[in-house]
Amino acid sequence: MPRTAIKATTAVADPAPVAVVPDSELADQLPSLKGYKAAADYANQLVGTDIYTERFIRAATERKVKQGTKLPSSVVSGVRGYAKADIRDWMLSLREV
Repeated sequence: MPRTAIKATTAVADPAPVAVVPDSELADQLPSLKGYKAAADYANQLVGTDIYTERFIRAATERKVKQGTKLPSSVVSGVRGYAKADIRDWMLSLREV
């Protein structure tokens, strides 16, 4: 009996598309600001004044501010970190409509 080669044909599904996030957007979503002072300095830099203090940032993190939402943060190695995008979104939540 002669041997014949059998070709195996298997359908390979195309991989799912992966969303590519630019580095600048990804960097804004990571907690790059370390501590209350860095977060207050960044918020003041965005507004152009010195109205945000470390105490206000701490109170907003612990949700002791009456208006607006809680300021999101994360703790990495015992240091509280803030993402720039979270601070911008939080500041927008403080404005009156």
